[in-house]
This record gives sequence, C-alpha cells and structure tokens, in this order.
Amino acid sequence: MTVETTVTVTGPLFDGTADQVLANATEAGSVALAQAGVDAVHSRLRSVLRRPTGRYESRVVADVSTPTNPRITDGGIVYGPWLEGIASRNTRSRFKGYRTFRLVAAELEDKAAAIAGPVIIEHAVKGLS
Repeated sequence: MTVETTVTVTGPLFDGTADQVLANATEAGSVALAQAGVDAVHSRLRSVLRRPTGRYESRVVADVSTPTNPRITDGGIVYGPWLEGIASRNTRSRFKGYRTFRLVAAELEDKAAAIAGPVIIEHAVKGLS
C-alpha cells in the first residue's frame, strides 16, 4: 500500500510579498514615532519658551524623505543649537539651553514600542490579509 500527499502552500508568507508588507509596516511605525516626537517637541517648546513667536516651532517637523530613517529637525534654523544648548555661545552665557530635542529623544526611546508597535501591527495585518 502506498499513500501519497500533495501539499500546496499559498499566501504572503510563501509568495514573497510578506517581506515587503513588513518593510512597509516598519516604515509606517518609524514615521508614527517621528510624528510623536514632533508633537512632544512642540509641547515642550510651548512650556519652556518665554516669548514664543511661532517661528521656531513652525520649523520643527518630521523629515520623512527617508521613511526607514525619519528625523525630527528644526530645518537648520540658525539659533536652533543655541536654544538646544549645544552652541559654543552657551558655554559663555548664563543660558544653557532648553535641551528639548535631547529630552524628547530620551522619552521616545522609552515609549518607542508603545508608539510604533500598534502602527506596525495594524499595517502588517492589513497587508497580510
């Protein structure tokens, strides 16, 4: 007696589309994390700036031109390093900077999985179904 079985596998795990779906989901999570960072920077700036004009805050954006590595930037505004406290001028003055970007970066490190995780899962489920 001989028994033969034929197994046919289908779906994104077997046809090669899963890799692209997961890459897209990871990019979406990175972009969501960057946007959360921008929101946190804006929130902190509202509480620390003494005479806000809105100009500096308007320059703080998420640069997602490379979605695998988005950045939060102030667009290179000339007094940005001074406000952050990393300009040479800060060592010679009483103003040591607000440390906004550094503090927000530390917060994002702690919250990254909670922020990006659900977005990644949502995009992966949509793409794989």
